[in-house]
Amino acid sequence: SVCGRPRDRQSTPPTMAGSAGAAAAESEEYERGYGAGPQGMREVTLCKGFTFNPVVSIGAAVMLWAFVITVSVDQEGSMENFGEWKTWVTKTFTWLYIGSQDYWLLFLVPLCYYYGHVKLGGDDEKPEYSDMSYFCMVFCAGVAIGLIFYGASEPLWHMLSGTGANRYNNNGYSNDNQMAQDAINVTLFHWGLQAWVVYALTAVSMGFLSYRKGLPLCFRTTLAPLFGKATWGWFGDAIDIVTIVTIVAGLCTSLGLGAKQIVAGLQRLEVLDSDLDEKGLTNAATWAIVIITGCATLSVISGLNYGIKTLSQTAFILGNFLLCTVFFLDAPWYLLNVMVQSLGYHFQHFIEIGFFTDAFAQLMPGEGQPNDGKGADPSWMDWWTIFYWGWWIAWAPFVGTFLARISRGR
Repeated sequence: SVCGRPRDRQSTPPTMAGSAGAAAAESEEYERGYGAGPQGMREVTLCKGFTFNPVVSIGAAVMLWAFVITVSVDQEGSMENFGEWKTWVTKTFTWLYIGSQDYWLLFLVPLCYYYGHVKLGGDDEKPEYSDMSYFCMVFCAGVAIGLIFYGASEPLWHMLSGTGANRYNNNGYSNDNQMAQDAINVTLFHWGLQAWVVYALTAVSMGFLSYRKGLPLCFRTTLAPLFGKATWGWFGDAIDIVTIVTIVAGLCTSLGLGAKQIVAGLQRLEVLDSDLDEKGLTNAATWAIVIITGCATLSVISGLNYGIKTLSQTAFILGNFLLCTVFFLDAPWYLLNVMVQSLGYHFQHFIEIGFFTDAFAQLMPGEGQPNDGKGADPSWMDWWTIFYWGWWIAWAPFVGTFLARISRGR
C-alpha cells in the first residue's frame, strides 16, 4: 500500500493518546476529499477487509505492464531508446540535478539547526525502536548491498582512465597516489550527503505531516500544504501512480545490480563457472532475484517489528563482520590513515565537487571539446553522477516512506 492509515484509537498507547488527539485536531486545517479513505482519498474495501485505491492500483499496474510488454517485445530497440533518452536528460538537465541536490542539502542544514528539537510525533512520545535497531534499518534501506560492492569497486573505476576517463584520471599531470585519492573522493561524493539528502527530505516531510498534522503517511501528503484539497483527488492519485512506478524503477535497479553482484561473487568463489555465456548469466541472475525476493517477502509478511528489523540487524552484523575482517587482515594503520585523509580531503573539496557539472567536458567535437584529448569523457557524467542522482531520487519515495514509518518519536 502506498498510504498508511492512522492508528486505531484502541491500539494507541496511553502516552500517545494526547499526541494522536492533537494530530487529529491539526489535520482539520487541511480540507478533506470526497472519498471513503484517509483524509477523503479514494478507497474500496473487498472481502476480508482488503482495502485499496482502485485508480492508483489500476493506473500503476497499466503503466508498469505497458513498460514490461514494450521492453519484452523490442529489447534491443528499447535499450537503444532508453540510452538516448538518458543521454538527452544528462545533456539538458545536468545543472538541475546537481543544483537541486545542493539546494536540498543547504535547505536541510538550517532546518535541522533551528527545528531539530521538534519530534516526529507528540512532544512526550518515545522512539518506537532502539537506536541500534533504528540505525540498522536506516542503513540497510538506504545503501545496503550497493555500498558493499561499489564501495570497493567504484574507486578502481574512477582511478583507471581505461574504464572511463574523468577529470581526475585523465588530467595529464596527476600521479597514481593523487588519482587514487580523487577516486575515493568521487565515491564518497556519490554515496555521501547528496545521496542521503533526498531520503531525509522525504522522510522529514512525510513524518511531520503525518505524526504532527494527522495526515496519511503517503507521498502525496508532502504536497498537501501546496495543493490542499486537490491532493486527495485525481491530482493526488496521479502523484501516487508516478510514485509507484518510480519505486519499482528504483527497486529494479537495486535488485538487478544486486543480482549481478551476487553472480559475480559466486563466479569468483568458483561456485559458478567463470565462463558462463550470456544465457547462463541471465539464468543465474534470475535465480538470485527469485531467492532475494522470497527472503524479502518472508521478511515483509513477518512484519516490521520481527521480519524487517531482524533481517536488517542480521545484514548489518554481517556487513560489520566483513568490514572488520578486511580491516584487521589488511594493514589497519594504513587504512586508518586513508580514512582520516580521505575524510579531510572530501571536506576540503566538497563545494567544488558538489557543484561541478562537467560543463566543458560534455561538449562534443566542434562545440568546444578540448583538442588535447585530456579531461573527462563527454559521457562520464551520464554514466556516473547523473545515474546515481536519478537512482536516489527514484528510490526516495520508498526509502523516505520507510524512514518516516520507523522515525516516529524521534
